[in-house]
Amino acid sequence: MAHLVLSQRYEIYYSQKQGVSCTDMAKSISVHKLTIPRELRRNSDNRNGIYKVVLAQKKSEGRQFNKLKYIGFTKEIKGFVIFG
Repeated sequence: MAHLVLSQRYEIYYSQKQGVSCTDMAKSISVHKLTIPRELRRNSDNRNGIYKVVLAQKKSEGRQFNKLKYIGFTKEIKGFVIFG
């Protein structure tokens, strides 16, 4: 799954200001039509509901940073495992 980049978020911001529909916004940045309302819902300012590009980018990056990461089966971990 590809994530939105900063330029796409700017496109969403300016399109929203002009009153463009979510479907047309999605077509202009080549994403699925449900991506736009999801982006607006998840990354708008919680206090006033306004979509701000820089805040949206920070919130998105924060979620990516804080999500659980897959930790590989390293040599150190293999040392703790007892095969039976």
